[in-house]
Amino acid sequence: MYWHIKGVEETTPPNVGALMNFKMGYAWEHTLFPLLDGLEGIDVHHHKDDKVWGDEELNLYGTPDFTLTVDGKNVIVDSKTVNSAWFKYTEREYKKVEQHMSKQDFLLAKNHHYELQQGAYLLLAKRMGLEYDHARLVFVSKDDSFVGWEVKIYLTPELEKEIIDKCNYINKCLKEDTLPECTCEGWQVGYCNYGDKSTQEPNSKKKIVNTSCCSEEIK
Repeated sequence: MYWHIKGVEETTPPNVGALMNFKMGYAWEHTLFPLLDGLEGIDVHHHKDDKVWGDEELNLYGTPDFTLTVDGKNVIVDSKTVNSAWFKYTEREYKKVEQHMSKQDFLLAKNHHYELQQGAYLLLAKRMGLEYDHARLVFVSKDDSFVGWEVKIYLTPELEKEIIDKCNYINKCLKEDTLPECTCEGWQVGYCNYGDKSTQEPNSKKKIVNTSCCSEEIK
């Protein structure tokens, strides 16, 4: 995001395969949510053409794709499409820790970047005077549209502080022209839009991905 705001051209933009995955997610959302609209007790709002939510002080902007009104509560909803093997793999990982944490807590810990994303929407809504009870993150199989797991995200004081601290940190880096610490880990390095082309190599699935990203040399 730092390089994007600075106007630096992406060094490793999403390839055709990645763009196809994005389109699959869009297709699922834009097919399912309209079907829910009109069901008893459910109202669906698509924010596609709405004014962008934003907070000038935090320099934070964005808008959820869909929100629902369910049982009188406004809820932000986001779906993440995964392949069917993801559910089996994640279930095995959860079995190792299920005695110590709930599946809800496990999924949020494993997908904290998504929790931050939904928390940011909730924070923007709060600062804009909009009332949303919570956000829901839904994991869906792109192979057969199976809705596997769903978790709720609430804007706790701890989550709110973490988001604000991150915004303040990035804004400080922007002001001082200081490259922020890279937070890409694991697969995120491979698919970072600001990767080092000279470090690209095939991964386990033979896809050409980055092995280094977000360096000072990019600019």
